Amino acid sequence: MRPLLLLAALSAGTAAPAYPIPPQPLRKLFVEAELVVVAVPGRSVAVPERPDDWDQAAVPLAIRRVLKGDPALKEVTVFHKPNLICPAPDTYPEGKTVVAFLHRHKTRDGYRAPGLSYASKVLEPRALEAFVARVEELAKIPDAAAPSEPSRELVEWAVKCAENPATRWDGACEFSWAVLGRDEKAKPISVRRLDESQVGRLYRGLLETWPPGHAEAHLASTLAELREPRVDSYLARGIREIVGRPEPPLEAQILAEALLRALFSRGASPAAGKAVLDLDAAETDYPRKLQILRDAARALP
Repeated sequence: MRPLLLLAALSAGTAAPAYPIPPQPLRKLFVEAELVVVAVPGRSVAVPERPDDWDQAAVPLAIRRVLKGDPALKEVTVFHKPNLICPAPDTYPEGKTVVAFLHRHKTRDGYRAPGLSYASKVLEPRALEAFVARVEELAKIPDAAAPSEPSRELVEWAVKCAENPATRWDGACEFSWAVLGRDEKAKPISVRRLDESQVGRLYRGLLETWPPGHAEAHLASTLAELREPRVDSYLARGIREIVGRPEPPLEAQILAEALLRALFSRGASPAAGKAVLDLDAAETDYPRKLQILRDAARALP
């Protein structure tokens, strides 16, 4: 899943209208949701579309655990748009365990997930355990909804998120003005507020994750002002590994570009800066972009 950069596949059938939504990290999802559940979806069935919602399917969720909302609920129906092109839709694979962030549907008897793909998490057991633990901790933090200045508890919660791969992107967003700076209800945390132990945990969690993904690129970028050369080397190694393949798939090439942009944001490499300008100029010429990335990889320290 990772939310920001993966492309949505077009399912069979008529495509629903597309519309942009901002990034939806965990805290934003939890605070705004009416119901948060760990559940197992049943079979999704088609429903008639309406002009006021465009929903295409309904899926029953057998609730295993309520993390926010009515604890007596055992099953709910979620209406969704599986054929949405972009952004990616919320998904409910039959028989899998999902964490869903839901709102009451305004025109149908059930729920919906306005956060789309961000709001339906399909997680393996270990990742699910970590994710649910962070949700439960967040529920106990008094200023989670709209802190005027993030408390120590919220800062520590963000660090716990960012040091674990299952919630790393969500944690990195807590330090990102690019993501949270537009949201008056979610003031970003300055990395200068972190103590030495917290910074060490973030670096350890980041550098022990291989290969790096989009969440690692995002965290490395948000930590830019702390100036840790090991992170620069980590990003450069990730770029070289991808572009060193004879024919890297497009998804891997997009990841290499994200890693390069993170390296550029850290201000440690003139070669990265030049390459980013060239990548912007290349737009969607992906063969040209791959050559730019390969040239940059050779020039990186």
